[in-house]
Amino acid sequence: MRCNKCMMKVAALILVLTLLLTATASASVSLADGPIGGLQAPLSGNPLQSGMLEANSNRQIHPYGDEPVESRFDLNGFEKVAESDELELWLNRQFGALRIVNKDSGYVWGSLPLEEAEGLNSTWNCYGNSLVAIECFDSSGGESRLSIGKDGSAVYEMTENGLVCSLSFESVGVELDVAVELDGNRLGFKVVEGSLKEKLLENDKKGYMLKSVTFMPFLGSSYGADIDGYMLIPDGTGALIRFLEPANYVSTYAARIYGPDAGVENYSYGGYAYIKEENQAFMPIYGIVHGAGQNGFLAVVESGAEYASIIATPALTNNPYNWAAARFEYRQKYMMNINRKEGSGALMPQPDMNQLEPEISFYFTEGEEANYDGMAVMYRDLLLESGELTKLGDDASSTMPMLLEVLGADKKKGFLFNTTSTFTSFSDASEIVSSLNGDGIENLLMVYRCYAKNNEAGKKMLGQLGSSEEFAQLRSLLENGGGELKLYLNPLTANEDQITQRTEAANNLSSMVIKWLNSLNAYGAMYDTTYVYRLSRAERAVDSALSRNYGADFALDQLSFRLYSDFTSGKEVTRTESLGLAEGLVETLSSEGKLAMYKPNQYFWSHTDQFLSAPTVSSQLLYESDTVPFLQIVLSGCVEVFAEPLNMTSCSREKLLRLVEYGMAPSFAVVGCDSVELVNTAQSEYSSAGFEGWHDKISEAYETVSSALNGVWGHGITEHRCLDSGFVRVSYDNGARIYVNYTDKVQTADGVSVEPCWFAIVK
Repeated sequence: MRCNKCMMKVAALILVLTLLLTATASASVSLADGPIGGLQAPLSGNPLQSGMLEANSNRQIHPYGDEPVESRFDLNGFEKVAESDELELWLNRQFGALRIVNKDSGYVWGSLPLEEAEGLNSTWNCYGNSLVAIECFDSSGGESRLSIGKDGSAVYEMTENGLVCSLSFESVGVELDVAVELDGNRLGFKVVEGSLKEKLLENDKKGYMLKSVTFMPFLGSSYGADIDGYMLIPDGTGALIRFLEPANYVSTYAARIYGPDAGVENYSYGGYAYIKEENQAFMPIYGIVHGAGQNGFLAVVESGAEYASIIATPALTNNPYNWAAARFEYRQKYMMNINRKEGSGALMPQPDMNQLEPEISFYFTEGEEANYDGMAVMYRDLLLESGELTKLGDDASSTMPMLLEVLGADKKKGFLFNTTSTFTSFSDASEIVSSLNGDGIENLLMVYRCYAKNNEAGKKMLGQLGSSEEFAQLRSLLENGGGELKLYLNPLTANEDQITQRTEAANNLSSMVIKWLNSLNAYGAMYDTTYVYRLSRAERAVDSALSRNYGADFALDQLSFRLYSDFTSGKEVTRTESLGLAEGLVETLSSEGKLAMYKPNQYFWSHTDQFLSAPTVSSQLLYESDTVPFLQIVLSGCVEVFAEPLNMTSCSREKLLRLVEYGMAPSFAVVGCDSVELVNTAQSEYSSAGFEGWHDKISEAYETVSSALNGVWGHGITEHRCLDSGFVRVSYDNGARIYVNYTDKVQTADGVSVEPCWFAIVK
């Protein structure tokens, strides 16, 4: 106990010092004349930064080599089984291995040498080569990998455009058929519907259960740094893992597409204060490039994405190959509690198999498309063709907007009882809008938060915020300036005063309420725990919110990116069923048009016109070499993208340059009172939100970013190119180019000179 008190005191001291340093950094902000039309350069960089520190970090994209890359594979031992206008498919029956030939470039794609791949045992060698490989659990939870060349038998039936492989892994009782098809530059794989079977083996004491299925696990792999290339992963904005020599890493990249399942994942059981949520994988993709601008492929999970993970493993000392794959998860381990006490139990495999239909496509490219930006443009075109994205159109505003989140009122902790404290009334919000309009900022998107009783979705609007006439005046004021008013809507998560756990909370696989400790301020917040509603309860909240007819459209949060299964006894809902229910709610909310959404997963993009709180960086894992704007390139010209509030992250010069580079609008979260008024309230995490203190910084940030993006807002990015470390060129479909210089020296390219830590525009 004494030790715990000491640790808490140390933690408190660290927090105080951090706040003091943050306050000092904020107070030391200075202004300097900028190089463009007399525009001021706002907000000096972080005081800890010097020289090329930012330019050389893995928050940036870096130059790549231009030496020609030659394939290390031949076709000996393979037979040609299919051909399209752009690809040839070759099969080795013994190992169940495939080679793919790009007919335009002649490049041969494969996985591993058929036998004795350097640094790998026979299990890994056959697993990596197999056109389909599986993993299984035994009764004790042990895992094993199985492949065609070592553990299974295969029968091949040739089709017009490919083949069907009928597989039997007799040692574990698993059978399945896999269809392989060529179509142009696309190679598709899928498990034939109804073909997957798990059989109980006679006298089987191990009780094997299927864990996962992976197609072509090592396709495009590289031995160490033998060739120049990288893996592209959907980590936040997007990240590259360059092919490097083997090293030791504590863990490798494994991200569940559309985020973890709180009904199964361990973090949902609580007990982990200060957890930082992993960056979401918003898109079901990954890619591999052999020589930037030479050879590459983009892998797209077409079906079963809600039960799939993106795996990317840099070269390790015990497995010296860089490899990436999409793994379809039929089962995963969960914490089986044994006495209804959280954290008391054992990790066990899911008893029932997830129901999914795995399907993946590999799009092989060369030239300009064989790079992260070319792949992003290609993927945007695929989504436009499928209708998941639509272009903003010529009638879209060419003036960059700005997002302003405003907090209305919420509970405040009292000595004997809690009260409701007002932060920003409707009239206060109107004054904020008028003040910014006076600075020339008129295209404002305001999301008004904390406006309902107990801050619950669908409840009556608080009268203390103002009258309905004042609310209507606020909306008119925004719309007259070309802006919009949205009401924040979170029908999915709750604090302890907003939920009846027994009847409203979702449950995990261990029959415990799904909850987690809030990060950052878990010990100082008014509410330190977040709970998750059952989707039936979320549906009632949405219906209630719509019936209230508040007088403004909604900005949807939480439901837009949290996808979970619910194992409440007698009311079980699978992750796939949750997805269907969530899509139904979003269709109801967007019946009059598209929605503003916070961090929406790809399955909601057809209903999204404004992407809020988008990430501006990857997770910066040790083996991630570069951060790239894959997400922003895909969405550009189709969805307006807004960053996280700058006063909740970092309002440095580098962050503003990042918004310019990525084509994102700035955001701020403000209140009409002093920030100190939020202490001991349910909104205490907004430690610096007073509008008066941020007014000048908001205007400076908008002026800076809009001066670059007004000419390209609503247009699609066609190229994102690193010219030198810390020096980037971004091209748009209207011919405009923006040059961004993160270095401390003048940079020049294409006859354009850019001042240190600044940007230049060629229209």
